[in-house]
Amino acid sequence: MRSEVESVKSINEYCEHAVGGSLRCEIDTHKGRVLIAQRDFQCGDRFFSEAPLHLVAEARQDVAFLRLKRLAKLRGFVHQPLWYWTALSSLTSADCVNCKVSWQTVSFDRQEKLLMLFHPEPDA
Repeated sequence: MRSEVESVKSINEYCEHAVGGSLRCEIDTHKGRVLIAQRDFQCGDRFFSEAPLHLVAEARQDVAFLRLKRLAKLRGFVHQPLWYWTALSSLTSADCVNCKVSWQTVSFDRQEKLLMLFHPEPDA
């Protein structure tokens, strides 16, 4: 997983390419990563629009999903199987080398982008 500094650099490179540098990412000591406008925007202006990074649905015909669903019921998982399926679906093929069943994986680049969205709860 990328460091905060690396993720900010990656986001800024994306903003330069996708929105001509009209947004910049910085690290705020209280909020974490934030986007800062580099130009004036009018109320209702769209900053950018893009397809979802990751879409996952129940795969009712997939052997791996059916196994997960059965395991969740047997072991009393806290969340619904779809939550775990979403996590499994964000793995790369390298992450799944010794898995006994297979499912659709993502590229390393996509996984890195997904991991940038994750932030653990702060220590209490």
